[in-house]
Amino acid sequence: MTDCGQPTAQDVSALIAQSLDYLDQGVSILDRDLVLVAFNKRFLELLEFPPEVIKIGTSLGEVFRFNAGRGEYGTGNIETQVRERIEQAKLNQAHRFQRIRPDGTVLEIVGRPLPGGGFVTTYSDISHLKQAEAAVAAGEARLHGAIDSLQEGFILYDADDCIVMANETYLAFNPDAKAIIERHGSFEDLIRDQVERGETTEAIGREEAFIRERIAYHKNPSGPIYRQFTDGTWWIVKETKAADGGTALTYVDITDLKRAEKALRESERRYRDFTEASTDWFWEMGPDLRFTKFSYNFEEIIGIPVDERIGTIRQEQVPVWELEQNPEKWATHQGDLA
Repeated sequence: MTDCGQPTAQDVSALIAQSLDYLDQGVSILDRDLVLVAFNKRFLELLEFPPEVIKIGTSLGEVFRFNAGRGEYGTGNIETQVRERIEQAKLNQAHRFQRIRPDGTVLEIVGRPLPGGGFVTTYSDISHLKQAEAAVAAGEARLHGAIDSLQEGFILYDADDCIVMANETYLAFNPDAKAIIERHGSFEDLIRDQVERGETTEAIGREEAFIRERIAYHKNPSGPIYRQFTDGTWWIVKETKAADGGTALTYVDITDLKRAEKALRESERRYRDFTEASTDWFWEMGPDLRFTKFSYNFEEIIGIPVDERIGTIRQEQVPVWELEQNPEKWATHQGDLA
């Protein structure tokens, strides 16, 4: 039977020192006089301290002076840099900050005062974390840039129906929504705001009913919405559900298209009124010179059913003998039609 006995204080200290060397973090311990009384190998590695310079019994001032001398604190008077840091340490306050070393390594340094005076400080290499954060930020910036370059208005909601972002085109279309977007308001907040400002033509006189219908459709979108606003503009609104439960909305301005459709309808109405008021008869031909339309009074004047003439060409309406006797005339006529 082995008698382990009672470990001595020296044995405990040695065991603690060995255990510190297994940590991935650098660790240093200062006594109340700000002198190094313990540290691990990782501390020397992370800060690239030569063991012959930084050792047990080295004062914090010497550590600061060594760092200042190799440019760890940037440019400036070395003694001033050392003095400022010693004065800060004497305040005996907990601290946490990040420091970028000259080689680009990013360290997170956390210091905590000890009850009897002194500090225990940990040093963590967070370079990979900062690089990942930078990559994410760069990716988000590219995404935001791409979305802002879209000609369509774009607004994104999360799974809780709160606004995540909106692009510049949307803000140009709905500038009064900026405050709601900045506070990440909800879809209902945005719709209600538009309705209360009287911007949605379809909602006038039935505001609450419109809001209920719009929210219900938003929860289960089934196709595009063609919406007119009181400023005369028309937009196609499309909603797409994302895998994470969020919703993306796009807004396409179709005002010019709607105006063109209206002008075409008015033109067709005027043409129809003209042909119906005329005592003569008219016809229309397609690109292949086949009849596509006759005026309403064609059959009354000519006595031939319109259905027999639709899809035929002009020469098919002329007797064969006429074509044979006047070939040059009909050739000229065909050229005029073409």
